[in-house]
Amino acid sequence: MSSNPHKDLMLNVENFGPIAETQNMLIKPMTVFVGPSNTGKSYLAILLYAISRGLGYAFDRFPLERYFEHFPTLRSGLRDMPFYSPVTPPDVPYHREEDVVQYDWDQSSDEVQRIIKSIHRDWLAFASNATSNSITGFFDVSRIDDLATQPSRGHTQAVFNLCLHHDLFDWNIACNNGRLETKSRILPLLLRESVGMVLATEVDERDTELNRFSMFQLFDAVATSFGAQFHTLDHMTYFPAARSGIIASYRTLNRNLIANIARSGFEREIAIPYNRIVNDFLENLLRIDVRDPNSEQIAEIIESSLMNGEIKAINSQYGAPEFVYARNELSIPLSRSSSMVTDLAPIVLFLKHFIRVGHLLIIEEPEAHLHPAAQQKVAAALALLVRSGFRVLITTHSHYMVEQISDFVAASNLSPEKRRELLRLGPVLEEEDIYLNEDEVGVYGFDNSSGSTIVKNIPFDESFAYVPEDHNQALTEQFNRNVRIMRAQQNGHSVNGHDAE
Repeated sequence: MSSNPHKDLMLNVENFGPIAETQNMLIKPMTVFVGPSNTGKSYLAILLYAISRGLGYAFDRFPLERYFEHFPTLRSGLRDMPFYSPVTPPDVPYHREEDVVQYDWDQSSDEVQRIIKSIHRDWLAFASNATSNSITGFFDVSRIDDLATQPSRGHTQAVFNLCLHHDLFDWNIACNNGRLETKSRILPLLLRESVGMVLATEVDERDTELNRFSMFQLFDAVATSFGAQFHTLDHMTYFPAARSGIIASYRTLNRNLIANIARSGFEREIAIPYNRIVNDFLENLLRIDVRDPNSEQIAEIIESSLMNGEIKAINSQYGAPEFVYARNELSIPLSRSSSMVTDLAPIVLFLKHFIRVGHLLIIEEPEAHLHPAAQQKVAAALALLVRSGFRVLITTHSHYMVEQISDFVAASNLSPEKRRELLRLGPVLEEEDIYLNEDEVGVYGFDNSSGSTIVKNIPFDESFAYVPEDHNQALTEQFNRNVRIMRAQQNGHSVNGHDAE
């Protein structure tokens, strides 16, 4: 098994929306969905995001308090349970402190194991229901099987399977026969040593405050141990293709929302007539905290190399922040900036204020509104995000993007100095060592030439150069059309827009 769990996250889909089949799709640090429009690229991206949101809801809302009656049994069980400092991969998300100790449930009493298995079983059922609701909500259907679109082939059910099999983690989220089910291994309990000592020590039952502290610490650790192995699905941020228009109209929309709340006389939820993906994106914009910026160098590189300016979030009298594009001494609202700026601005803003290393960025059409040379620079920025510890999934039609990613893989076996010399990415980008290892990249072509989409892996390695077959076909057809027109003109078939006599 790999020591990096990101490399083992696998998705299989059958009869899901326009997609007939995709097998053994690995979601890697850099994942690319490439192909014509309307072939299902966004379907798979939204499916991943919807699963992430469903699990996030389960993490936040699972009612652990119903198990508080078992607290004395679990706490006393810790006193008899052997513990030791864990030897785990550095990317395990439970704790990063050095004083962490590990308790193995399988070394505990039968009663403790019974309680833990019961909570774990209930957690999986709760997570399955939350994830199913999330998927139907994001796709605006009543049930998952409503997404099955190949009835002519006799298929009336949508099937998918998302799994991760790793040295430490082992889980599976699958939908078959119209039912979604989540399975996972029960992981060891990890606690800070100081907390473990408190929980394993006899406490006077009259000390209600200490008992309450111990109880919440223990059940928080239990919940974390159940959910931690799903951490590769945590913290996804989706940048929809409509982000440029949303940013351009954000200021007006924000003011109208506040005005409607003010007129109602009390704070209430207001329905926004967008789909769930767009609503999530807008909600994340509203959550940006001007007072809590990140120090992400990659955001500054994008600004310097592509925007020639800076994207700023500023306080607003309407509560939610407003965003401006600043260049030299001039600052203008994003609604008056270029389409390239409005398209890239959300990525910069979220890097500065919202997302952290380890997050997965799902970006629809990062090439939108960009000149081919700028598309290549965006590809460089995305590769640099991976080098910085982020994960990236893009949907694209652009062969410029994919060819540039191919170059970064091909350059991975060169020295840093040679890479900078040969790639020639521009003054700011040339200062960075940008490359992608072969095992960090998964590129998948979406082919619907047969009427339904088959997703195929496009192999990338150090000696492979990407040649987009569908783009070559389009270029060939365009060339042939041009030749036919020129021949017709030479043969005298047209004079001033009319057939020659």
